[in-house]
Amino acid sequence: MIIIGVTSCNSDTPQDNVENIKMKVSSEIGTYQPWGSDHFIDCMLVKEEGKNEYEALDFLGIAGFDYSKGYEYTLLVKKTTLLNPPMPVILHTNWSRCYQKSE
Repeated sequence: MIIIGVTSCNSDTPQDNVENIKMKVSSEIGTYQPWGSDHFIDCMLVKEEGKNEYEALDFLGIAGFDYSKGYEYTLLVKKTTLLNPPMPVILHTNWSRCYQKSE
């Protein structure tokens, strides 16, 4: 018996979702409980443009961005939502522009 398999790459293949978004970073910090931990840790509070509420994000959650408490930021961020993550995760892979930094 002979089995022949053929694969091809096409644009219909599901991929990670990548989009550029505007994001506000609060001047205040929050806390969150990391997955699998019993302890809460400090974090940034971020809000995507068009959303009403801030969400917790680890201080290392935006690659290359250095947060300073007491300042509010408006950033352009590349947001990557993984297609098949090992656990629920959204990556904010890097930021390209700080539109505003204010106290």
